[in-house]
Amino acid sequence: TYEIRDIINAMVPAGLMAEEWIRKKMFNNKSVDLRILIINKQASLVVPRISHHIITNLHLGNEKGNIEDLRNSWGDEVIDTAKREAIKAVEEIGGLFYAGVDVAIDPRGMPVILEVNAFGDMLLGIENNGLNSYDLELQEWLNQ
Repeated sequence: TYEIRDIINAMVPAGLMAEEWIRKKMFNNKSVDLRILIINKQASLVVPRISHHIITNLHLGNEKGNIEDLRNSWGDEVIDTAKREAIKAVEEIGGLFYAGVDVAIDPRGMPVILEVNAFGDMLLGIENNGLNSYDLELQEWLNQ
């Protein structure tokens, strides 16, 4: 039988990366995180990603939630703080016109940046004032 140490030692030469697990705030007994689309230093779209398990990625069949339902449950400050932190994360990278930022909210209501996605704008069926993510990017680009 293998010891955990043996498995880890075998994986290290291949570039092993360990990440801390973050407990996500729950909504209706489901795990939730947010995909926040940042366009030109603004949080243009916020999409709750909801799942019965800890993985919430939409392309894995999880559901898109309603941001207003979360605002009503968690409060404006939780969502607004997540948006500000997502903007800061993109600014820290520098030079990005847009990015999709995955943000977990811990049980205390504090945002934790999970990932910044260069191509995180494929948010099908999500709109802001009648514009989808690509329309928003183009509009913002043309208005610079």
